[in-house]
Amino acid sequence: MLRKCLSLVALSACLLPWSAMADTIDVHDAWVREMPAVAQHSAAYMVLENNGEETRELVGGSSPQFGRVEIHESVEEDGVARMVKQESLRIPAGEKVVLEPGGYHVMLMRREVDALRDGDYVDLELEFDNGARKMLRVPVRKAEAGHGGHHGGHHSH
Repeated sequence: MLRKCLSLVALSACLLPWSAMADTIDVHDAWVREMPAVAQHSAAYMVLENNGEETRELVGGSSPQFGRVEIHESVEEDGVARMVKQESLRIPAGEKVVLEPGGYHVMLMRREVDALRDGDYVDLELEFDNGARKMLRVPVRKAEAGHGGHHGGHHSH
């Protein structure tokens, strides 16, 4: 019995640092852009806050509602807006990174469910460079005026 208790204590001590790493990134104000019925892609926006003492990187994600999840940045070159895939997104220790229309965002590609409307939810798992994962249930809402509604084409891979 004592051996089992000691094993559980040792296991807990090993898992504690990993769970603490997973909790250093907080996600605020997450939302997914409502998409027309014909659209196969959408985007998720949010604020990522690193409460840890080390820089973290968002390296990917997944969603059961989409076939592919990538990190993108909206850029303008020669007057043409396009999306550029990013391998990762740095979140410096003690800082916030804002993902917003016209900037960085989580691209949700190859929709595998019915069109998403204002009031629906997207299940999204974010993956970080230290192996930590964060599960989110993100509300779908209409894009606000001034937030750029051209999200559907001009992707560079």
